[in-house]
Amino acid sequence: MIVGFGRARIVPPPRFDPQGFAARDRAVADVDPELSVTVCVIRGSPDTVAIASADALAHTPAAAAAIRARIADVVGCHVDAVLLSATHTHASVWPGAEAKVSGESHDAWLPGEREFLDVLPATYAEAAVAADRAGTECRVSWGVGNAPGWSVNRRQRTPDGGTVIGVNPDGYVDDSVVGLRFDDRDGGAVGLIVGYACHPVVLGPRVARASTDFVGPLRRAVEDMRGGMCLFLQGASGNVMPREALFDEPGPEVTLGRRIALEALRAVADRDPWPRSPRPLSVGSWTPTVVYRRVTDEPLPEQVVAVAARVLEVPLSRPPSLDEARMEFAQRTRERQAALEQGAPGSVTNGIDNQLRWLAATIRAVEAGAAPTAVEVELWAARIGDGVIVGVSAELFGEIGDAIRTASPSITLVAGCCNGVLGYVPTAAEYPFGGFEVLAAHRVYGLPAAVAPEAARMITASARELLASLGATPSPG
Repeated sequence: MIVGFGRARIVPPPRFDPQGFAARDRAVADVDPELSVTVCVIRGSPDTVAIASADALAHTPAAAAAIRARIADVVGCHVDAVLLSATHTHASVWPGAEAKVSGESHDAWLPGEREFLDVLPATYAEAAVAADRAGTECRVSWGVGNAPGWSVNRRQRTPDGGTVIGVNPDGYVDDSVVGLRFDDRDGGAVGLIVGYACHPVVLGPRVARASTDFVGPLRRAVEDMRGGMCLFLQGASGNVMPREALFDEPGPEVTLGRRIALEALRAVADRDPWPRSPRPLSVGSWTPTVVYRRVTDEPLPEQVVAVAARVLEVPLSRPPSLDEARMEFAQRTRERQAALEQGAPGSVTNGIDNQLRWLAATIRAVEAGAAPTAVEVELWAARIGDGVIVGVSAELFGEIGDAIRTASPSITLVAGCCNGVLGYVPTAAEYPFGGFEVLAAHRVYGLPAAVAPEAARMITASARELLASLGATPSPG
């Protein structure tokens, strides 16, 4: 296979509003220089695959489709062979969003913001071109590490049986760190793809900068210690966040990033992609000496590159009735007026405005009889050597990623926030407990209701079918 990695910086305008926290009410001028798009292009047999990872909150489905088409065009592959991932940092851009979740200019665009977002797809294409030009003969090996104690299930139970975002020590957490190691024939490090499931919210809304959160330090640590380029794929992290989160000052995100980097490097350290055997070599000396050198075995076993994708329609739960929506709209309007009279900051009014915007759109849709009853989820899978990447266009709960992974005979990296994000997909067991992901998150994503409880089962079953279609095989070792 021919593999190349490329990167292009994301450079927002001098002042802009990062998205991800309704409580953020100040624009920023300080931008993490590591904010970027990283692309890996893999030309193999039978398929060519392009994997792009951007330091963004998410991509809307429409924006994702346009960006994937741009990447496919410059690489020369089918658009279905492009995986577009967002690292899901809550301190960066949201390409395609028609309205802001947060910011100083919550209801309007700051100077240069719209123009920046309009040309952003060119940055993704730039990284793809660089990756394709850097292509060199490679082989891939997979490894899985474990980093317990750094992330936590965030669905904390309340005394009344509800759920808030906090710490649930009994909840499921995926501590695995998956690595795909690409080396050239001489053993040089070309790149490493790292998968880990954790919301990048080590830093909270009071940190006045656009940031990669822990992802940038992770990439930097991998590249400093191993060489080559690192691409991060966000895992099934819908109900997972850092054990220590939402700091008001930068610094702690570096600790988490470095720890996950160390685990990714450890996972692949002894997994040379090139099969090699020790061969004796005589060394002239006063004392006869034989030393051994590892030599690449020939012929080399084939490493398949194959991709498959499908779109799955999943049902939505019941939206509010017209009376319910109108009643809440009136209540939220009074709430906003009271907040303004009390001089409440944008960290308070932004959240109310988000609710009002969603309620107004929902009322219009219900009145017109146009409220959707289902939503499309895209599933994407690529077999790369002995392992598989599965990407889903949603914020998946960790248990769903685990169900997909355990159904696969190969090492499998399950990535959420891919090819556009429709919203959260919780497990059916979590619906009775409510909470943000079940009762409110769909509003941020513009859906009239959350996905129905059977969505998790449907996505898992469809992913298993994709895995079977790729002929995934057990990994050696």
